Amino acid sequence: MKALLLFLFTLFAIHVSAQQRLYFPRVDDNLKKQQVTFKDLGRTGRDVLWDMSDVNLIDNAYTVQYMEGDSAGQAIKGIEHKVIYSYAQSSDSLLLTSFESNTTKTVYDRPVMLLMEPLTYGTCHEGLLHGYSVDCDNLYMRILGAWLTETDATGMLILPEGDTLRHVTRVHHERILSEHRYSFLHTEEDLKMYVDSIIPFTQDSILSHLQNDSVLIGVINNRWYADGYRYPVFETIATGVIGTQVQNVVAYYYPPSSQEDLYDPDNEEIRNRLAREDDAFFNGSSQYPEDGDSCQNQEGEIQFTYNVHCQDGHVTVDFYNSAAADITCGIYTYMGMTISEMHEAALDGGTHNTQFDISGQHPGVYMLVIKVNDKTYTEKINKK
Repeated sequence: MKALLLFLFTLFAIHVSAQQRLYFPRVDDNLKKQQVTFKDLGRTGRDVLWDMSDVNLIDNAYTVQYMEGDSAGQAIKGIEHKVIYSYAQSSDSLLLTSFESNTTKTVYDRPVMLLMEPLTYGTCHEGLLHGYSVDCDNLYMRILGAWLTETDATGMLILPEGDTLRHVTRVHHERILSEHRYSFLHTEEDLKMYVDSIIPFTQDSILSHLQNDSVLIGVINNRWYADGYRYPVFETIATGVIGTQVQNVVAYYYPPSSQEDLYDPDNEEIRNRLAREDDAFFNGSSQYPEDGDSCQNQEGEIQFTYNVHCQDGHVTVDFYNSAAADITCGIYTYMGMTISEMHEAALDGGTHNTQFDISGQHPGVYMLVIKVNDKTYTEKINKK
């Protein structure tokens, strides 16, 4: 009996582990990736509307390939644009262990966590990174820093084709890096020995350098994952020297149609289940499961998501209402004085946007207030 229970528990553990890895890359997967115009997709929180319908495709799509890793510590590697990224995997974490191109090689002995399953809203993990980097065969550097990975938003995403994905989760990842160059080292072997054994850095050493080093590099990476799709649908990366205004930004689109071509029965079943639930919900015959991201389809209740963008004194509000609703949206001072306001009675269900010009107002904090029937949503607007 004890042996039978152990066997059943082992099967259960294997099943749970497999179920958790719905978003990890897999050996032999090939998918399309395409650079698009960069767009800051706004706020964090629940019930966010991310609108990609106006982004432009910059170049032709290329293929990202995943294959078996070279060692036990590198479970899988991905190749794109002649750069090889190596990853380690545990039951719930995806770690970046190294990346290499024709001119640069970076290896971490303290790897970077990119993802943790399940993708639960509000989870946050942080840690330190450390390793070495060889650049153009004549720059030998120690790399140190810190990382943070959090699931900071959920909502729905409008694709460039105009289709809408619901049940979307954003994973926010930040890295702070410092580079220590060693001109007296001339080979990768010498660098590795120096970093690992001769002058190793402890956790306290890394933290001290992050507080005192004069030049720190910041990386902010956001990835949008949709339930039923293994790989992100949209990704933005911003890189720059902390404390300066100079920043390099790039954005990528992973077409869902490309991911649907993969043999991925677990995620295919999720897509089919969500399609059935959406059909039942919008036909008024059922309600969503209580996952915290969607309003139940009870009498008189509207599913509503929104996002806010502020640039050069202009505030743009994108929003989606699932059915006709009485909607008021306005900008107000902290004392309640109206700056600008719009009102639509029985606004048809769908995706909408409205804009407010507050460029002529004094710098300070204003309130955006959205009323949808008997519900109220508020956001602070900081005008500089």
